[in-house]
Amino acid sequence: MADYTYNFTGKTILVTGASSGIGKQICLDCAEAGATVIMLGRDEERLKQLLYQLEGGSHQVITGDLKDEQFIERACQRLPLLDGVVQSAGLMKLVPLKFINAAFIDEMLAVNLRAPILLLSALQKQKKLKPASSIVLLSSVNGAAVGSLANSVYGATKGALQSFCKSASLELAKTNIRINCIAPAMVNTEGTAKISEQVSTEAIEADQKNYPLGRYGTPADIAGCCMFLLSGAGSWITGSTITIDGGFTAQ
Repeated sequence: MADYTYNFTGKTILVTGASSGIGKQICLDCAEAGATVIMLGRDEERLKQLLYQLEGGSHQVITGDLKDEQFIERACQRLPLLDGVVQSAGLMKLVPLKFINAAFIDEMLAVNLRAPILLLSALQKQKKLKPASSIVLLSSVNGAAVGSLANSVYGATKGALQSFCKSASLELAKTNIRINCIAPAMVNTEGTAKISEQVSTEAIEADQKNYPLGRYGTPADIAGCCMFLLSGAGSWITGSTITIDGGFTAQ
């Protein structure tokens, strides 16, 4: 865990995309802070491995595909009342404009936009969110803030997620539930490592020089902000997008 301290004892946090990267780090940090963590993802084996790494003994694993609306409904039925939700599941693929087709657009929308919206809708409908709970959506600077080559559809889904967050925050505020986005720049995860395989080491090193702080982010960098938003320290923040980018968009 990074150099911040929170007490989440007695809280229950749902994390999607929990089996790797940012989602995995958030699970580790929430458990270390005393929370009961419910991990949702597609890779059952990796989720079970993570389960054994978490501090505490009452954590749970739910395995399934968030592209399936019926799975979302069933998964929510299994959930207890929640104090926090982190929607970290996402899909990133580099596809140049001339190679984009309808199937690719549908896939990106299903994972990055439709799934988080349907999950939040189901949680509301089934009254699984406690008053004063906190929801965190993982967006990206590659959305409303900046663009990048071969990343137009991904950026469109993430920009739309930030727009959704603003309007959803107005409805959720009636029960003092907060919802915010975190928009990271490049973060070193298993997923981005696959993207990086498409470019040279020299190109990656050159790209990192574009960041004023001189490096890409880590899952811990993002998890730290997420813990803040989940905690009482962020109790007057809703409908916002917090950018975490090593100074990249300040230029």
